[in-house]
Amino acid sequence: MGIDGSSSAIEAARWAAREAARRRTTLQLISAFGWPETRHLGDPGFGGHYRETMLKGTRAEVS
Repeated sequence: MGIDGSSSAIEAARWAAREAARRRTTLQLISAFGWPETRHLGDPGFGGHYRETMLKGTRAEVS
């Protein structure tokens, strides 16, 4: 399943979470994003908490 930020996609992810809970199984959500070609992991411009920032944003979308 892909989530593009639209309300229907977010609702689909919420449905999947409810269905996983109903079935008493786990659900894995994967977040992907475009990486700027001019930047590299560890560049100072990304800050020390870049991964945590991306995770927080992703979690906010589906909660």
